[in-house]
Amino acid sequence: MARGDQLARQWQIIQMMLSSRMGKSAADLARELECTARTIYRDLEALQEAGFPIYTERINSKNLWSLLDTVKHQIEAEVAGTEEIKFWVMNWGSKAEVLEPESLIDEIRQEAEAMLKTYSTGVKEKEKIYRA
Repeated sequence: MARGDQLARQWQIIQMMLSSRMGKSAADLARELECTARTIYRDLEALQEAGFPIYTERINSKNLWSLLDTVKHQIEAEVAGTEEIKFWVMNWGSKAEVLEPESLIDEIRQEAEAMLKTYSTGVKEKEKIYRA
């Protein structure tokens, strides 16, 4: 499996836990992400090792995985490079904001401006591009 696929799935796990009031079981996450529960457990372990405050709580005989409430407002991460975190931030769109470093803020801004240019081009101009 490509590293990007694994990162995308882990980011989806984080998003699902953030949007869930009670948390998610590994079986629920596996079903929604179309993978095995074992893959989910590996991803949850990797996220914990990366510093994400993920915990499990037993409710109604189910183990539900969640993020601490403080994380639902701000996520701090140390990364070797900016490509992975840039992918995560762009996945959230306008619902995420990079606070630092300035270099990452500039990269996100440039990417957003490029996307705006791509999607604000008129239909006739796009037709010219496709016909060329």
